Amino acid sequence: MIVLVSLSYPVQSEKAVDENIFNFSQSPDYLVSEGPCISSKIGDSFRRMCIFEVCDSRLEDAVQYFDEKVKSLVELPGFAYEFKPLAKIEAILRLSGGL
Repeated sequence: MIVLVSLSYPVQSEKAVDENIFNFSQSPDYLVSEGPCISSKIGDSFRRMCIFEVCDSRLEDAVQYFDEKVKSLVELPGFAYEFKPLAKIEAILRLSGGL
């Protein structure tokens, strides 16, 4: 199973996001990063997208892990996130415009 993690947040929240959330190098063993996170700035907002692989039986654990990572940030104005489980990498490539 592939999990697409997407975040968007205003530029002024960058420091809070960086301090509180995205040190994926310390992710649990059941999450495998499928490449680097993609980060972009569009206007006054940042958007980050990361792709992880997780076995189907650990999907609930993965969602719980990501929810814990963003818990402290949901109060930030303009912060939004989504965790989207996808069955195949091709589906992610279609979502990101790469296929």
